[in-house]
Amino acid sequence: MTRRQSEWAFENCGSENSGFFDPDVTIGVLLLERSGHEFRAERDYSMGIIMAAMALDTELSRLFGKWKEIDANRAGLPFDREAIDQQNYATQAEEITNLVSKQSRS
Repeated sequence: MTRRQSEWAFENCGSENSGFFDPDVTIGVLLLERSGHEFRAERDYSMGIIMAAMALDTELSRLFGKWKEIDANRAGLPFDREAIDQQNYATQAEEITNLVSKQSRS
């Protein structure tokens, strides 16, 4: 089976829904759909904007990882996502530490 099925009911009105999600439906796509719902149905524009930004960031991050893996495969190099994540976390921690030290000197 190449599709996933989801069934849910809304607590407020009890409306039951079901749907099929293609494997290509990622968290970014779901966040974008939720963003549209926030705009159209809830009229919560700030939450809609936040969800849309999260969707964009999520999809860009997913595609960046995918492209890096493709580059590594084409070059015949091993690709270790966890090692890359650890390196990125260390870099971010260093940047935050530098920023904090600069602010404390001011």
